Amino acid sequence: MNSGEFLSNQIIQTGTYSGTSWNGIYINSTGIAFSKIESNTITMGTCAGVSCIANAIGTGSTGGASSIHKNNITLGNGTGANASINGFFPTASNTSPDMTFSNNTVRGTTCTGNACLVSAVHLNVPGLNSKFSITGNELNPGTCTVGTCETRGIYITGNNTTDVDILSNTISGGDTSATANGSNFGLKVNTGISSFINFQNNKVNTGSSQSGFGISVGLRIGATGGAGIIGNTIVGGSGNLVFALWGAPSSNILIQRNRFEGGNSNSSGNATVDINLGNRFLSNVVIAGREQTGPSAAIKISGGSTQFYHNTIIGRGNGSNTYGIQFSGSNSVDVGYNLIITESGATNRHCVYEDAAGFGPQSFASNALFDCPSSFYFDQDSANNAKTEWCAAMGGTFSNAGCTNQIASPIGTALPNPVNPQFFDSANGKYCLSSSTPATISTGSPTNLVTVDFTGASRPSGNRAYGAYEPNSSCN
Repeated sequence: MNSGEFLSNQIIQTGTYSGTSWNGIYINSTGIAFSKIESNTITMGTCAGVSCIANAIGTGSTGGASSIHKNNITLGNGTGANASINGFFPTASNTSPDMTFSNNTVRGTTCTGNACLVSAVHLNVPGLNSKFSITGNELNPGTCTVGTCETRGIYITGNNTTDVDILSNTISGGDTSATANGSNFGLKVNTGISSFINFQNNKVNTGSSQSGFGISVGLRIGATGGAGIIGNTIVGGSGNLVFALWGAPSSNILIQRNRFEGGNSNSSGNATVDINLGNRFLSNVVIAGREQTGPSAAIKISGGSTQFYHNTIIGRGNGSNTYGIQFSGSNSVDVGYNLIITESGATNRHCVYEDAAGFGPQSFASNALFDCPSSFYFDQDSANNAKTEWCAAMGGTFSNAGCTNQIASPIGTALPNPVNPQFFDSANGKYCLSSSTPATISTGSPTNLVTVDFTGASRPSGNRAYGAYEPNSSCN
């Protein structure tokens, strides 16, 4: 296709190809008006060549389509080694147009070649000042089966600047059944890219990788900027390591009103959110997965400077230790007005845990910590430091109003008069505060820095609840 052409309501089906570059639709050139591709059915066949690249819709470095809309795409198989299978793969440049990929369905099948790489959408930005919008799509890359293969819902590569809106999509990371190092990602952004990512209102299912070797990640974010990661639901799958969010986004990214749920991992040291924070993390719900062996955390923070306010954090696992928040590096994080609890399962349960002396937040003011029988705050510097520094000096609710009990290991905690939150339906993962929650939790925060709760509802102008939810807010 050349510029200005319109393709709609066609059935496009390919057979078997043994070369190295193959497209169902290919947009070659650019011009004043750009191609529109709408309401087509595209079914890809088998790409049999070694290092074969097969794209249902591809572009050259000077090509592009202003609208790719309501297409039904079925990916094919790559039987040769190192195949790359893609639903939409634009190779963009400074002369490319703004492009919108909207309301399409991309379904993968099974890629059986060794080290196969499958992406429902692969956006490459080696040099670009245009804008991309990926909106309202259903994306599932399918399954890869052999070697160091990967499946990705959306994959962004390159090292130049562009604006990328990823809005209201349903994204699967696919599945990998490889016997070694197979991985799957809902969204993967490489570490060299400087694009600005706006990731909002998406539903991401991480998928499953091989239990002994694979990595399963909802959002794998490199050192990228962006408007925000806002209002998404990211659910972890299963594998050796499972993350809902893993990365180091830049300081200008706002992470707010997301629900991060961990999956099932059989490795040690896993975390549902593992991030080198340099941004604002506000009004999120983080529910840890069920780690099967060693320690696990709902959130693992290894560094950075940020505001970490009004989050509801649930640590749970079936291994040796579970943590609500785990500090694994020196940082200047401001942690306040969070609700942090653990659920039964692990042998030892800590609300907050430091990996080593000198790790931990700059401020830990006014947090509510509950149901952590091993310790509320495990401080590696001294047994009493957490009590004197975080409780008496900073305020907060540590299961009793006066903070008179020991809150840090190794001594442990006795709770004769616990003050516990009352949830809407915690057995089914609904951690909204009910109207019967004690006032010390539901009206405990005077901060005006976070003006909306997890649901987007305005917080009252006076005292505000700890955690992501205001009392009686809707539970979704």
